[in-house]
Amino acid sequence: MKENLKAKIHECADINLKDIPFSEEVVNICKSNGCGKYGANWCCPPAIPSMEENIRMMENYRGGFVFSTVTDLEDSYDFEGMAEAKNKHLQLTRDILEEYKQQYPGARAFSAGACDICSKCAYPGSPCRFPDRAIPSFEGMGVNVMALSKKYGMHYINGVNTVTYFSLIIY
Repeated sequence: MKENLKAKIHECADINLKDIPFSEEVVNICKSNGCGKYGANWCCPPAIPSMEENIRMMENYRGGFVFSTVTDLEDSYDFEGMAEAKNKHLQLTRDILEEYKQQYPGARAFSAGACDICSKCAYPGSPCRFPDRAIPSFEGMGVNVMALSKKYGMHYINGVNTVTYFSLIIY
């Protein structure tokens, strides 16, 4: 991986895809629509494959790379800082995915939260406008990201007034 990309990563691990902790509870959090994107975004449930379909899909891939970024915020209400950090994290995810695709053309990425490329998602009436840039929700696919990070010695929480985002590349 290029050094400029490595420098932007807080923590990372190569993972065995069989170690991914899927949880119906995580999917149910999405279904409760706490973020408002359930049924309103091509990268969130129910538009993405079900947890069971994702578990089966993982059998077709060799391995995974999970990584996090951490950004300092002005305070715990710095929503603008959180949004900016998420955008930077998603761009890093796209850049890392492109590197993986050079060696593994079928590589895919999953990341934090709903896609927000478009101010208003085309779901459900029209196809995704940017299918090559859109990245499905890591949690929306049913992954307990907190348990996965713990299993691989990564920090899910990184201190007061910080935001941590995770992504997964499968190849």
